Amino acid sequence: MEANNMKLFNSIEDLSILNPVNQDGLTLYPIILNNEIKMEGLELFDDLYDRDQVKALEIGEAGIVQEITLKNESLSNLLLFDGEAIIGAKQNRISERTVILQSNSETQIPVNCVERGRWQFDEDVHFAKSNFSASPRMKSRKAHLLNNDECHKVQDTMWGEIDELSMKLNASSATDDLGEVLRTRESKLRSS
Repeated sequence: MEANNMKLFNSIEDLSILNPVNQDGLTLYPIILNNEIKMEGLELFDDLYDRDQVKALEIGEAGIVQEITLKNESLSNLLLFDGEAIIGAKQNRISERTVILQSNSETQIPVNCVERGRWQFDEDVHFAKSNFSASPRMKSRKAHLLNNDECHKVQDTMWGEIDELSMKLNASSATDDLGEVLRTRESKLRSS
């Protein structure tokens, strides 16, 4: 496992934000990477997962809530976005930061739990792709804490955000799972 195989965007200093572009009521802020990173052959986690070219695993049998192992078994660089959810293993998690992992490499990445009430393997020991991610508010609060060296507050803040969202949406989950809360909300919207 080589640390130079991975790039974490830790702070705003890694990026330059250009002037906003307005289009039909939508405002976009172009972003430029300040550090040189080879971007050729960059593929998303979901795409590599569909081709069985990426694995996300707990660290050892016991696992660690705040980290997982990510194995890029493809010829492409892997992109996993900040707040992107992966499900399964001992509990569902979101990526704590945006990560670019070089081809054919492995590393441990920081994650946050989004399923507080489960800590056991479900059907598979591997993580799988998901159809949800952290909300913009969750990512913003997390980024604020990380940038202010308050890493110790991130996990409780994520759980608090899920609790607040559950109450706001009147949607619950037996394991306090963000994905299940969002699916319950979608089901209620479809049935009304």
